[in-house]
Amino acid sequence: MSTKIDAYTPPSPRPVATGASLSRAGASGGSEAKPVAAVAATDSVSLTGNARELQKLAPTSGSAPSENSSRVDRIRTAISNGSYQVDSKAVAAKLTRLEFAFGGA
Repeated sequence: MSTKIDAYTPPSPRPVATGASLSRAGASGGSEAKPVAAVAATDSVSLTGNARELQKLAPTSGSAPSENSSRVDRIRTAISNGSYQVDSKAVAAKLTRLEFAFGGA
C-alpha cells in the first residue's frame, strides 16, 4: 500500500465577514447589526531559550565535518556495492532497549 503525499491540496481559505456583510446578515434577522471594526492581528510567537540556541546553530550544522565521516563513507560504499550486511539481532536489541526507555511493555 502506498500513499501519494505530493497530491495533497490544502483547503481553500474561508472568506472573512466584513462589517458591511455582518450588518446585512443582522438586518435580515430583524434586529439591526452595526458594522464591526477591523481588528489587527495580534498573533505572536515566543521562542524558548533552547529554540533560540538551535536557531543560532542551524546555519552552521550542515557545514560541520562528521566525526564518523570515515565510517559513513565505508557504510555508503558497502550499501552502493551491495555488500552491506544488517545485523538483525543488534537492530532488534536496540529497538527493544528504545521501547523500554520510552516506557513500553
